[in-house]
Amino acid sequence: MSSSVNLKPRQTTGFGKRLSLFLYISYFIFFIILIRFFDLQIRKAEHYLLLSEGNTEQRYPLIPPRGLIYDRNGVLLAKNKPSYHLNIIPAYLPKNKKDREKTLKLVSEKFDIPYNFLLNKISGNLRSYRSILIKESIPKSKLLFLEEHRQDFSFLNAIEYSARIYSLAEASSHLLGYIGIISLSEIEQYKDKNYRGDSIIGKNGIEKQYDYLLRGVEGETVKIVNSLGKPIRNLNEKGIPSVTGKNLVLSIDSRIQDSAYALLDGRKGIIIVTKPATGEVIAFVSSPGFDANLFIHPDTRQEVFSKLLNSEEKPFLNRIIQGRYPTGSIFKIVTAMAALEDEKINPYEKVFCKGYFELGNRVFKDLKQHGLIDLFEAIEKSSNTFFYTLGYKLGYAALLEYSNHLGLNSMTGIDIPGEIASFIPTPEWKESRFKEQWYDGDTVNASIGQGFINLTPLGAHNIISSVAAGKIYKYRLLWKVKNPYTQITEENYQPELFNSFVLKQKTLTVLREALKRVPVSGTAVYHKYLSEVQIAGKTGSAQNVYSKKTHSWFVSYGPIDKPLEEQYAVTVMVESSGHGGSFAVPISSMIYNLLENKINKEQALKRINEIFRYQDEKYENSVQD
Repeated sequence: MSSSVNLKPRQTTGFGKRLSLFLYISYFIFFIILIRFFDLQIRKAEHYLLLSEGNTEQRYPLIPPRGLIYDRNGVLLAKNKPSYHLNIIPAYLPKNKKDREKTLKLVSEKFDIPYNFLLNKISGNLRSYRSILIKESIPKSKLLFLEEHRQDFSFLNAIEYSARIYSLAEASSHLLGYIGIISLSEIEQYKDKNYRGDSIIGKNGIEKQYDYLLRGVEGETVKIVNSLGKPIRNLNEKGIPSVTGKNLVLSIDSRIQDSAYALLDGRKGIIIVTKPATGEVIAFVSSPGFDANLFIHPDTRQEVFSKLLNSEEKPFLNRIIQGRYPTGSIFKIVTAMAALEDEKINPYEKVFCKGYFELGNRVFKDLKQHGLIDLFEAIEKSSNTFFYTLGYKLGYAALLEYSNHLGLNSMTGIDIPGEIASFIPTPEWKESRFKEQWYDGDTVNASIGQGFINLTPLGAHNIISSVAAGKIYKYRLLWKVKNPYTQITEENYQPELFNSFVLKQKTLTVLREALKRVPVSGTAVYHKYLSEVQIAGKTGSAQNVYSKKTHSWFVSYGPIDKPLEEQYAVTVMVESSGHGGSFAVPISSMIYNLLENKINKEQALKRINEIFRYQDEKYENSVQD
């Protein structure tokens, strides 16, 4: 009975609580509605009144300044120049066809834009409120005219963007690349990145590789405009500020980069300088190059671009990562390395080199008879016969194995777009390509870098880097990313190994001693007359099917009397120029002199021009004889 007496009060209490909760919620909702009503009717009354009278909100892109690019010493390599693109919003053009045509003719006349071009730009877009690019880099006089006659051309707007200036011009063309307006194919390729139809993107080199860092984040301004596109009011509260692109610091030394390009003097070739202890790239030169500063002028850009594209000199070809070449005798380092690592040779054992190597009824010739020589002398004098014999003894499987260890059948992974892999043939490849088996003669040819072997210069650079450091570090151009506002380093890259391959200390001792002799009394003896910097290296004179002159190679590292951390690895290759000791070696000598501050750029150029003039005269006389 007592339970039935207490039941009713509990129900009454529960109902009261629920009623109170309902009332609180109702009051809260009413309060929100009241605030919203106040916001619409009082605070934003003018805004919505403007919109109710046929006006609209129009958004205009804010293009951020592109990030700057510096060298390792803080020298500016790529900077910005303010420029303006002229855009049109078709929806604000007169609706009447005759009036629209009259207006477009006026635009054509005042801003030097072909009338038919304008018609094509707005065709199918007459109702579009999207801003469409109609002219790049408008002159300051046209920009001032637009501002003075804003009421007459309210459908036009000038958008500021960063045009690029490259301080090293041609010398940095393959390194930095260039920027340009995105193409239709690129819009499709990068559709997940939400680029606009007139976005400026990196087209090549560092500009392309790190476009996502350099381009920053676009913002926008919002304005209320009338039906003719005339601004009535700025909506600052709806605007989004742009964010400047990150500043990049490269491992490049601009002084060496500029001087190295000048030393090639327009010849087809490459110069690579790295620090073997870290993989930092100090100079990255492919010649001939192009001046990307010329692309800033829209009226002449296409003409300049077409001329470069059709040039027989192929200035757009980045020979460092996109050219494949026979390497000649520098591949002898790989053959020696394979024999030493697998303990197939006593480096001190003398072998008689009679000036040729016989294999069945085939004779593989040498340049001269070297007599009794060991491995050290064979590398020093670049004896073909010694390495024919050694390669035949090793077998091609060993050469292929160590080529793979050195990354000669793959890309190096350098942080620049467009790299292709070097090429080391396999028996399976030859069978597939020529329907022929792999012969011992193919192995003999490969042992001195001839036959089917073709390496990119950066791939060949792996060979000498491995001897200098005992291992290979991944080549890297970008070393720091900095905040554009505070200049605080946000990312600092560390050395990274290319792979796990490490040479035995015994192998390194022999190879380093042998390569040290080459510039002292071997095929690179020219060096000791041109530089006091102590180096080790190997020349190569690779057969060239397009010229009587061979490709001239020299791979080296030094100063060898300094710790590894203070050493450089240098690869020089000059196409169709002659013996490696005659052309690639003198250029390398000048590079070491510059690296060690022995001479300046002007002194290096004067000396190298004297040498090449002598070499050219010597060649001409030999042809006449």
